[in-house]
Amino acid sequence: MDALKSTDWNTRKDASLALSSIVVSSGYLITSFRTSCLRSLECSKFDKVKLVRDTIIHAVQLWKAIPGSHTPEPSEAGPST
Repeated sequence: MDALKSTDWNTRKDASLALSSIVVSSGYLITSFRTSCLRSLECSKFDKVKLVRDTIIHAVQLWKAIPGSHTPEPSEAGPST
């Protein structure tokens, strides 16, 4: 996930592609990593390079679509009381 913070845009793009490939090939087997991966991707989705942004947004959509992962993310659950 550190690669998403790299100064090299190709590295950031490749990292998001790798995360997309992982979720496509492993699906529900990796639900325990969903929150941390989504958090890292969400922090990077406003990248200055459009190709990287597009790749990250695609990866976010894939991670959000993991079957059986309907537990809301902290930002989706609303404020805690």
